[in-house]
Amino acid sequence: MLEYLEDKYGEEFEPLSYAGESWAYSYDKLSAHPKGKEDQIFNIQGCKNKEGKYVCHDNYFYYIIRDEYEQAMSNIVKIYFTDFKLYMQRGDFMYGDNLNYGTKVEDIYSNDERFCADINMFVKKSEIMNQNIDGILKKIAQERVKKKLVGGLFISIIIDDNRYKLIDRKNWNKIMNIDTEPFYDISVYPNLKVDQYRIYPY
Repeated sequence: MLEYLEDKYGEEFEPLSYAGESWAYSYDKLSAHPKGKEDQIFNIQGCKNKEGKYVCHDNYFYYIIRDEYEQAMSNIVKIYFTDFKLYMQRGDFMYGDNLNYGTKVEDIYSNDERFCADINMFVKKSEIMNQNIDGILKKIAQERVKKKLVGGLFISIIIDDNRYKLIDRKNWNKIMNIDTEPFYDISVYPNLKVDQYRIYPY
């Protein structure tokens, strides 16, 4: 698996944990990170295909494209919000071998591609006062469709503006479940259809 990674990305990786094929999983699993980048943990899966060849897939591409993808999303969102924070989730999806260094956001989408980018976004309550957030979310989704940016957009409204200041990449997943009002979700699927937004009151 490490040889596969190093051949694919041209850099060294260090393994963290390994689990072989079992009754629960029909593939081997490995977690790893690039050498010297301990915070960039990702997963690799490996198994034999129908021809008996051992093949692997991974989701390291998340770290390669994350900043560019978040910027592409920010360029859409800033049309409607002046103050927001958004972060792309890593998720458990294994990405195609064609996604690598040099791949641009606009080159990712294809009918056969498994890439999906879910975005967690935070806005202050004071930012959305007197706004039609339902309509705004639909417009954002329509822009994502145009640019073929597939994935979900999950929005938490922060009640306390001071709490909003504390949100960063390391702690957003802890804060999103406290001090928030309804949680909005609007998704663009790989077939470029938009899922009707949903609201989850706490």
